[in-house]
Amino acid sequence: MRRLAHLSILETQQQSKDFNYSENQRTQLLGSLLNHTDIALTRALDSPETLLNPYNLADILIALGMLSHIESSSPFSNRLLRNLVDLIDKHQAQTIHSVGLVRMVQCLQAITRLQLEEPNLKDCIFQRLLKPDAVAKLPARTIVHGLAALANSNTCNINSKLLARAFMRRLRKRKVKEEATLSDLLRALAAADKLLQKSEMDHFEDETAMFVFALLRDVIRRKSDSQATFSSKIVSDLISTWARFSNNEREDVVIEQLLSICASDGVIERCDLGELEKILVSVERLRITNHTATMELAGERFLALVKASNQCAATEHVSPRAINSILRCPVLLHRRSPEVMKPFVAAALLLFHDGDFVNSCSLSEIANFLWFKSVVRWRDEEVLHLFCQRILDPELVDSCSPKLASRILGTFTTMMSLETPRDTGDNYLIAEGTSQIFHCYGVHLLTSRLEPAEAATALYSYAKASYFHDMGIFDHLASSISSMANRCTTRQLSQSLWSCGKMVALEQLEGNDLPPYHKSSLIIAKELCHRSNELTPPDVTQCMWALARLGVSGRCYLEPLAERAVAVSESMNTIEVVNILWGLGKIEYIATDLLLILTEKLMDDSLDASPKQASSALFALARLNFRNKELFDKLCAVLIDKIDDTSAQSIANALWAYKTVHLRPPDELLNFWATEKLGLVTVQSLKPR
Repeated sequence: MRRLAHLSILETQQQSKDFNYSENQRTQLLGSLLNHTDIALTRALDSPETLLNPYNLADILIALGMLSHIESSSPFSNRLLRNLVDLIDKHQAQTIHSVGLVRMVQCLQAITRLQLEEPNLKDCIFQRLLKPDAVAKLPARTIVHGLAALANSNTCNINSKLLARAFMRRLRKRKVKEEATLSDLLRALAAADKLLQKSEMDHFEDETAMFVFALLRDVIRRKSDSQATFSSKIVSDLISTWARFSNNEREDVVIEQLLSICASDGVIERCDLGELEKILVSVERLRITNHTATMELAGERFLALVKASNQCAATEHVSPRAINSILRCPVLLHRRSPEVMKPFVAAALLLFHDGDFVNSCSLSEIANFLWFKSVVRWRDEEVLHLFCQRILDPELVDSCSPKLASRILGTFTTMMSLETPRDTGDNYLIAEGTSQIFHCYGVHLLTSRLEPAEAATALYSYAKASYFHDMGIFDHLASSISSMANRCTTRQLSQSLWSCGKMVALEQLEGNDLPPYHKSSLIIAKELCHRSNELTPPDVTQCMWALARLGVSGRCYLEPLAERAVAVSESMNTIEVVNILWGLGKIEYIATDLLLILTEKLMDDSLDASPKQASSALFALARLNFRNKELFDKLCAVLIDKIDDTSAQSIANALWAYKTVHLRPPDELLNFWATEKLGLVTVQSLKPR
């Protein structure tokens, strides 16, 4: 029966027409054998004196395991298997001990294939194979089969882990490795990977990693010696396996060799979407940035696969999850490399313009795609419109979690803040869609279960999008941040404070009315002052600007921030200098040391300010009654040199500043603005004849 089972597997694998006649004969013979075996097992169950010996039981079990994939044998084998299990239980599983080590591993394979839940039988096999002399007597291929059986088994206990470790230790030995074929080693690697994914090697992770490393090195060496060509599936599986085991703290030569194989052997060009995903996810996990050529090939292959799916109208077979995983790698590792990013962006462009693909995306995937677009600074109104429609799907809105709502608002707002490449008719629709997104998803934020990052992101999104229609939600978010300020990072706190300042400017409250979030902003500001030594230049800038907008002029808030601004002034850029100066001028807070440093930076010849920034600086200096003609004229020269970009408000601010500190503005300021901007013609007086 075992030999017939082997023949059945061979014929099934070859699937040749030449086997039709022999296959019919084999089916008839197999049916007869199964029937007679069933009769023998039934008699053995009824009459103990007709007990079958352990070899008989093992052979029947192994044969049934081999035949488990053949549907035609299932009516016989299912009944026969029940009788066999009953017989083994009735006459003690320990009888398997006497059948030999190789047969025991084959029995373990059969139990796994048949998905038998026989703990006594399994424990008996485990205990025998764990004896000191057992594994050493097994050939390499049998050890590989045993390891694969454990990887596919539903059983996970200490004995199965110890046996897996024993198999791996034996396979690591040089003599045993040389005995194994290349396909054996690949199968062992796949089994180890599966064991790790199932968390069945807890407490043995390091030893499993050593096993994988040793086998991978041997696989690569054999490939190099034999000049063999690996399929794209094998290479992607090897890379994926190593990425799960690799330790980023040590030098990783294995992945370097595998990626070199990808580039030199044409592996990337043969990958399908799933294999490409495995490779790129592994590259991202290992943070490999020195293989730009491989990444360029991967991008070109990705673009080719997407084009092929578009041409045959098969985008429904393109998994958004796979696309999301593929796009993460270039964005995280090569966002500043146009050569790498170009094919990935082109492929994303094709997919994101496909309504069917967008409608198959989950809310989380849409958020990730928006993040991808914002990082590469790609704003496309048509794509935004499709994304907006998908986000507003009632099913997605109703099933959204607070965390996901925060992500959607954050990524969509970041995308909307990018400059529009051209004025299109979709702009109004996008603006309307943005308002609807905040209205629909904002209600999910009215919860106390938000984490600091989620609350800060949502609060920042409301201010960034200038959405002030549902201020109750904004008040709740500000209150949430203030209540967990000690758990927030300084970046989250400074952005939250900036959001409060921005919203005050948008609301334009009359008189001395203070919004509900004003109290929360003071708590946030106080926490920032306590942790002022952690603030970066952007953080200090946002804090000073926000406090000025909120009308907060208390020294307990401003003094720590001013001292921190002095400490980090060396790394400030022009925008940060001007915004801090504007904040000081707005509340007329004179911090002498800070003011001197900021004005020195403005006097630097490397100053690259816009007319609006120069005008704001002049306005702030005048508010602080800082009179320095050289600095004023230098800032005014910016307006004159860039008169085409200078607004009437900037001119008015500059003139007001000169007048406030009692300085005469340059004549060229008004003359250039009148002639170049307004197109006025100078009137010349006529001499009398």
